[in-house]
Amino acid sequence: MPESTGFQLSQQQKQLWLTGADESAFNSVITVALDGAVNAAKLKDAVGQVVARHEALRTTFERRPGMRVPLQVVRGTLAPAWEEIGSASASTVDQTVAREANETFDLHNGPVL
Repeated sequence: MPESTGFQLSQQQKQLWLTGADESAFNSVITVALDGAVNAAKLKDAVGQVVARHEALRTTFERRPGMRVPLQVVRGTLAPAWEEIGSASASTVDQTVAREANETFDLHNGPVL
């Protein structure tokens, strides 16, 4: 894996990691309602550009043998998770948000966005 160099966690990150809390406890879920015509491909590309520009959105956590806490690894590329639900009813949106709020992150492989 070319991104094997890592950085130590900050003290705050170590404390969070050592609490052993389920990763879903740290989820932050938002919804955005867009009115009118939306070019989904351009929107997805724009979000991808934001991820490419900000290392924190490409950071994963790699736990190596013998280590109590992982290292932060900034990935060269990491596409954000993306799900299109199209013209959905409010209940479909609510169900999607509830499902995502209870998902755990794959902190080793990402993405975390």
